[in-house]
Amino acid sequence: MTPAPVAHAALIVDFDSPSALILIVAAAAALLAAVVVGRRIPGGIGAAAAMGVTVPITVFGLLSLEARRAGAGTGVDHAVLGWLLARRTWWLTRLAIMVTDLGSPAVVAALTAAAAAAVWWQTRSPRNAIVLLATVSGAATVSTVTKHMVTTQPPPVADRVIELIHQSGPSFPSGHATSTLALAGIAAVIVGQPRSRGVRVALAAGAAVVTLAVAGTRLYLGVHWLTDVLAGLLLAGTAVLLGSAFLAPRYFTHAGPDGSMMKSAQPR
Repeated sequence: MTPAPVAHAALIVDFDSPSALILIVAAAAALLAAVVVGRRIPGGIGAAAAMGVTVPITVFGLLSLEARRAGAGTGVDHAVLGWLLARRTWWLTRLAIMVTDLGSPAVVAALTAAAAAAVWWQTRSPRNAIVLLATVSGAATVSTVTKHMVTTQPPPVADRVIELIHQSGPSFPSGHATSTLALAGIAAVIVGQPRSRGVRVALAAGAAVVTLAVAGTRLYLGVHWLTDVLAGLLLAGTAVLLGSAFLAPRYFTHAGPDGSMMKSAQPR
C-alpha cells in the first residue's frame, strides 16, 4: 500500500490557490511601487519613499493571507470586537453612526469631486486634481478587487448595529477606512505643499483624526474586523505615497535681484 502523502500546509504553497495569487500580486505590486516612486523622487528621499511603499504593501499582503485563512476574523479580531461590544452605549452608538457616514461611498465620492474641482481652480492646473481623483479611485478599486479575492466574512449579524448599519459581502479590507484616508491624506499633501512645516503637520494630524474616527466606528458598530480596518489603512497610505510622487512640483517664493518676490519651482 502506498503511504498517504503528508501535507505541509505551512511549507508548501499551492500556486493554483487564491492565496498564492494574493502573495504573487502583493510582491509584484511592492516591487512596481518601489521602482515608480524611486524614479519619481531621486536621491535619498526617493529611496526612503520606495521603502515607505514597499513595507505597507508587504504587510497588506500578509494580512490578506491571514484574513483568508481565518475566514471570519482572527482570534485578535474576535477579542477586540468582544471588548467593544461590552462598552457600547446608546449615545456613543448614535455618534458612531453619524461619524461612520462620513466615510460612506456616496459622501467620499461627492467630497472627492468637490476637492478635485477646488484644487483645479486654486492651482489653475489639472495635474494635482487628476492625482487626487486617481489616488482615491485607485485605492477604492484595489479595495473592491481585494474583497473578492480574500472573501472574508464580516462579524456576525448579532454583533452589528443591524437596525441602522447593513454590511453585506466580503469585509476585507474596510472600504470606509480606505477611502477616508486616501481622500484626507492626498488632500492634506496637496494643500500643504506650498506651506510651512507647521501647517503641513497640522493638516496631517487633521487627516489622521478624521481617518481614525471613521475607522474606529467600523469596529465599534461591528461591521468590520480589526484586520479589515488595518488593511484599509495600509492600502490607503500606500495610495497616498504613490499619489504624492506624481504631484506637480512645489513652488516657493524668494527675493529677486530687484528685491521683489519671485516664485520658482522647488527641485524634487
